[in-house]
Amino acid sequence: MKAIKIVGIAHKDPFQYGVEFNAKFLKEMKLEFGDIVVLNKQVEAIIRKPDDGLLDYECRITKGVSMELRVGVDGFVNLEKKDRYEVSEVLMQIVEDIKEGNVLVSNDIHDWIYHDHPDSNFFRIINNDYDDNKHRVLLIEKHFFKKGIEDADLEASHKMKLSKYQRDLLGIAIEPKRRSITASVKIVPLNQDLGEVLPVRKAKILPVKGNNERNLTKCLTDCFIRTASLALGTTRPYEQDEQYDVVRISRTNLYLLGIDEGDKVIVSYGRYYVRARALLFNDSKDVKPVVAKSETDMLPGHLIGVPARLRRKLGIPGINYSVVVMRDTEFLFTKHFSRQALPLLAFAAAFLAAVAVLFGQDEVQNKPALALIALLFSLVVIIFGLFSELRSKVDKEKSENDL
Repeated sequence: MKAIKIVGIAHKDPFQYGVEFNAKFLKEMKLEFGDIVVLNKQVEAIIRKPDDGLLDYECRITKGVSMELRVGVDGFVNLEKKDRYEVSEVLMQIVEDIKEGNVLVSNDIHDWIYHDHPDSNFFRIINNDYDDNKHRVLLIEKHFFKKGIEDADLEASHKMKLSKYQRDLLGIAIEPKRRSITASVKIVPLNQDLGEVLPVRKAKILPVKGNNERNLTKCLTDCFIRTASLALGTTRPYEQDEQYDVVRISRTNLYLLGIDEGDKVIVSYGRYYVRARALLFNDSKDVKPVVAKSETDMLPGHLIGVPARLRRKLGIPGINYSVVVMRDTEFLFTKHFSRQALPLLAFAAAFLAAVAVLFGQDEVQNKPALALIALLFSLVVIIFGLFSELRSKVDKEKSENDL
């Protein structure tokens, strides 16, 4: 395929990765609005509404693509198509799978995910709003896709069941008296583990679910404090937040994560994550969100305000992409342990003194290892007890599902 000439730059959103072609070219290439393509083997871009003012093998790219590729008007790009699977109908999820966060799919979708893409750990569910030229993306880890066994609703092909919360993140509304809606939803793999071409980032990498990549510190803090996570849709934060490593969430989500305002959270998109302090969205007239109400119909409880710089680190093309937000157990451990450092030192001194009195100074000196082991065991038990309040702030069953 010959190179495509760039004839214009869209400046509306500098961090929205998009590309425009004319309708004839899209039909010839068997592409359509909302599909994901790879440009110059470096950047993924979403196809925007066709512009018939463009000629064949001409395109208009957004400023974000131009910045990443370092190419402008009169430059050229090469195009590669991404594999996708069409979903024609979205149904209501059954109650048993809502808490687990599962996505029930018909047999054809299940086979495509697990057989055709064995190396992909994450998949994007994309809902395209043609009228607004916008896209909402829900990122789902592979193991959450379940086959609808003995489910009559999923006997036909190209069907999927989503919970109300998942549908809200995608902007899909099912009428109250109906159980499903005809939709044009796409599933696209995200192959970060294969070094897939994505915008350059400096974010860290999370371990894949089920392996042993987590370090000892993370394992210990998760045990002492307990994890908690939420899926939220990205939006813009307040103007003054853009230069800081902070995110904005609602008070309810702060409560569900079991943290206080100013505590750190981990925001992840696929295997990439960043750490940031969690601040509250508020209703102050002096502080207004950059995002307009018309940009999304999601409720405030579904949103997280992420600065453009952090979205770019994560490889997120724009807003309306779902991310997973987790409370930072390592930060919480350090924060609360520092408050108890002096009492713990006092306890250690008192413990050793008590052992010396009970067993004699000579016995302690002859068997220091036993005394040390007893001291460490006692400290672990006490520390575990000190963090009981933090553990009680999140649901144990849900925490275990997060691991």
